[in-house]
Amino acid sequence: MRPPLGEADPNADVARLTLANVTDGHPDAEEGVAYTEAYPPKTILSMLRRRNPAIIERLQLQHVRRGVYAGNYKLTTVGERVEALYNIDRDPTEACDLSAEYPALVAELQGKIKAFVDKAERHSRDGGMSSDLSRGMEEHLRALGYVD
Repeated sequence: MRPPLGEADPNADVARLTLANVTDGHPDAEEGVAYTEAYPPKTILSMLRRRNPAIIERLQLQHVRRGVYAGNYKLTTVGERVEALYNIDRDPTEACDLSAEYPALVAELQGKIKAFVDKAERHSRDGGMSSDLSRGMEEHLRALGYVD
């Protein structure tokens, strides 16, 4: 399925945008699975605590949000709670939560998120970026804003 972008749009060539292009011939360590993670911005939370504290809880702004894309599915979580499961191929607008219909898939994808988080935390404790990254990959990740 092609993205809903015109051919002239530089973002239409999804295959060119993937970070898999920077693996220098090494296999994809995540095996086609993509992870997302968003931490609550502390400065905004601090401001909201003074101006509108009720909105923080109502919108669950104090929790880390995570997601995993695997195949045609996307699972999103807020804190430890499953927010939704989508079939992004059939439902690109993410309007239909399928989590109640596919509890086994939800559990599998939650396991992938947990494994990813555990690995990232271990990596962080062990000193950060692996020394086996090629200079080209490190420069590419820096240009994308993933590395300081």
